[in-house]
Amino acid sequence: MSFLLAHEVVGDPAAARTAWVLHGIFGSRRNWRSFAQAFTAAAPDWRFVLVDLRHHGASRGAPPPDSLEACATDLETLAHHLAAAPAALIGHSFGGKVALAAVAAFVPHLRQVWLMDSAPGLGPPRGAAREGAGAGRVLAALRQMPHSSPSRGVAGEQLETAGVPRQVARWLVTSMVREGAGFVWPFPLAALQDLLDSYWDFDGWATLEGLGATAPKIHLVMGAKSEHFSPSAKQQARASEERKLLRCYELADAGHWVQVDAPAGLMQLMHPHFVAPRA
Repeated sequence: MSFLLAHEVVGDPAAARTAWVLHGIFGSRRNWRSFAQAFTAAAPDWRFVLVDLRHHGASRGAPPPDSLEACATDLETLAHHLAAAPAALIGHSFGGKVALAAVAAFVPHLRQVWLMDSAPGLGPPRGAAREGAGAGRVLAALRQMPHSSPSRGVAGEQLETAGVPRQVARWLVTSMVREGAGFVWPFPLAALQDLLDSYWDFDGWATLEGLGATAPKIHLVMGAKSEHFSPSAKQQARASEERKLLRCYELADAGHWVQVDAPAGLMQLMHPHFVAPRA
């Protein structure tokens, strides 16, 4: 059997419609489990499929190349395995661009795409600029880490010393796996570098421009306190909304992890689109 993404279903397995949730870089499907449980309780005709993207969570051993296109192909394989295409894709950060890369594979079944604090535009140019930007800085810090650590606390302190913000460091160490008397990092760093390069090289605006009449509705949610969107990126998003390429929302009190920072507000924003006949 070809490589198959690890996944889990939240909600009624017999629910009429399915939404897939795609996490961000260094994340896993568990990042959205609590939100999915609350949402499917409020919208019982939907079930959520939480996906571990390649090289994340339990999705180990993915063959090269490691790119957004490969991630989209992984989703197609999962759809064949489940014998059901998603009616909605919800992608956070890195997962938002994976969702855009996969749109063509799921039209016309796909009705809506939610980009959760995921800027569609190109990232910084290759080179030093990428190492200093967000996930690139985290990846550079992980390269400095010893493979194993006596505890997650020690590993978190090492990450902070390497320049990773405390909140991010504490989140990252939850991914460490117990091995013997200590904990080890599970991330294949070379593969994640390739995924990040592909993410930054992917022009989501061009993809949106190329969507035809059968395209799903695109919703872009920005955290009001997030640093993921530069002023120019926000301006481009608003301009794209005026051209009806997507709908933009700014979620008050939310940083980058919108589903954690403002779950009630996010649910209130999304729910009407999931109860509509053609969301």
